[in-house]
Amino acid sequence: MDAASGGRRRVAGVLAIVGGVLLAAGSFLTWAEVSGGGTTARASGTDGSDGWVTHAAGAALLATGAAFVGGRGRRGLGVIAIVAALIGGGTGLYDALTARDRVLDALAEALAEQVAATAQEVRAILDVSAEAGELAISIGLGLFMVIGGGALGLVGGWLGLGGRRPAPDAPPPLLE
Repeated sequence: MDAASGGRRRVAGVLAIVGGVLLAAGSFLTWAEVSGGGTTARASGTDGSDGWVTHAAGAALLATGAAFVGGRGRRGLGVIAIVAALIGGGTGLYDALTARDRVLDALAEALAEQVAATAQEVRAILDVSAEAGELAISIGLGLFMVIGGGALGLVGGWLGLGGRRPAPDAPPPLLE
């Protein structure tokens, strides 16, 4: 391994490690927050299965990053890092894009039992409250960390794939 390739692998490793830490730690932090009527409720990623998926993806990125930094990087590890980053970051991105609906659905189901109404009826009331500004739904820091960690891991994995392979020596030109 030449110096340029070794430096590239170390950078890939650091990016994968930082991405893995962000994915793993962000999984336990707040992903969504709902506030209204003087109360606030928060949900972390590990309150559901998605947080455990992002945590596992973070652990995989940490392991591949450590291998890159230790000089044991292979192209296969770059592929593993890319897949882990896509799974972890993609899960976070999906949750961020669907947070409002998922939070309102879960809240409607929980409240329906308490008010003796169907979840659809409660959801309709929650939609009106949210549109009127009486109910606020926001994305938490943990979800941003997960998405950012996935992006860093993706770059680290791409760098870990290595550069282009050198072209084989061209045959000597034929003498005329």
